[in-house]
Amino acid sequence: MPFSELVYAVILYKHHLRQYIQDHGLIEPAIDAHEHAEMMLPVHLHGIQELNYMVGHFFDQAIYHTARGYESRSRG
Repeated sequence: MPFSELVYAVILYKHHLRQYIQDHGLIEPAIDAHEHAEMMLPVHLHGIQELNYMVGHFFDQAIYHTARGYESRSRG
């Protein structure tokens, strides 16, 4: 399997996970966003940013370790 296909698969998984989180309200604000759109709390925004960072970091690590595995197999 080409390495680029594996990297693309990991990217798609990351995209689908982020979409799932958004679609299932895992990052919904504690207040009614329609009535209080201007009151998005900095703490809530920080939580969203932190979750986004953690998901990105996880998948970056997955790509890195996949690349290392491919490198070790091509040498051995």
